[in-house]
Amino acid sequence: MLLLPLAALVAAVLLALSGVAKSYREFQVYVLPVLLAFLLAAAASVLPAVRLRSIVVLAPVANISIAVKEVLAGTTDWPFLALAVAVTGATAAAAVRMTTRVLSTERLVAGAELTREELVGGPALFHRRVLRWFAVLWALLLASTLWVGDAADVRLQVSWNLVVLFLGATLAMLRTYRIDARRALSLRLPAPRVWLAVLIGAPSAYVTGIGVARIASLLFPVPQRIIEAFGQYVLPEGIPLWQVLFFLALLPAVAEEILFRGMLLHGLRPRLRPVALCLAVGAIFGVFHADLFRILPTAYLGTVLATVVVLTGSILPAMLWHAMNNAVALLPAWYGLQPRAPQWWLYGIGVAGLAVAFALLWQSRSRTQQDAPKHTNPPDGAYRNGR
Repeated sequence: MLLLPLAALVAAVLLALSGVAKSYREFQVYVLPVLLAFLLAAAASVLPAVRLRSIVVLAPVANISIAVKEVLAGTTDWPFLALAVAVTGATAAAAVRMTTRVLSTERLVAGAELTREELVGGPALFHRRVLRWFAVLWALLLASTLWVGDAADVRLQVSWNLVVLFLGATLAMLRTYRIDARRALSLRLPAPRVWLAVLIGAPSAYVTGIGVARIASLLFPVPQRIIEAFGQYVLPEGIPLWQVLFFLALLPAVAEEILFRGMLLHGLRPRLRPVALCLAVGAIFGVFHADLFRILPTAYLGTVLATVVVLTGSILPAMLWHAMNNAVALLPAWYGLQPRAPQWWLYGIGVAGLAVAFALLWQSRSRTQQDAPKHTNPPDGAYRNGR
């Protein structure tokens, strides 16, 4: 009975993909990240501290996974078992309705018609396919992480992920769709006061980010030993300080900003309003950090950095902000200092500093971003009228 709504959800999603995909090869591109997403949610049952009687009962797939584990262990929490079935069942019902709409289109009978973007190619097509690129990239990143595990040196793993996968994918997208790199990556100098905003905002956002991480630990409790094991993997003994700052602060600040606040933000910009755009970029950035206890804090950081780029029209302040955030987090651990949870008043100072930083950014917001076109497709009759 627990598995019935899960089976319906998986079947509906896979059937919807078969209606969206225009070929068997395209279906393969879609199905791999979807299956990995299901597997990642189902992996919640391997976390020993996660119980069904928590906020996780509202997470489809993950709640069924944990419910099955508890039933097999002899625990039958009937109210939360029923809630888990109801939540995943409601999600499955929504997926079935979506599948019905997808399979009701005449395109499946009359054959797929190529859009103007698919015929012409170029940057306009990239805006339609940017999420496909990131879905495949996420699957490659997850497969690489699962295959290597903790066996590889952190410097080698970071170099592979950031240089080969992230920067390699960026170059592939730029070449494939003939995109102007300067415009797509927002490579321009911002107003001088922006740098002051970064110096104020980066430590303030770090403090508020700790608060977000504490909230995430309440929603998805993770044993302390897992967090300590992650810290030992990131900062193994004997690594010099300059390598810590280069591989874990500077290199991520450059490569991740180019990919997420550069290519992803550029690809989604014509399709979303500014607030939704920043939230979407932040959410995808968080999902790329597959550890459960890191998803929400990194999504928060990604949203803040996306907002910086949208307001300033430049990726350079976001790079400095990102590097400062990582350095502030790494230096105490490298020196062997035990981090303590900030007092409530320190969170207030962080929020106030963040407000001051964004006030400066708002005053320095880029005219190029305000005047950017909202749609990539020309209006009806634009070609007939010679525009």
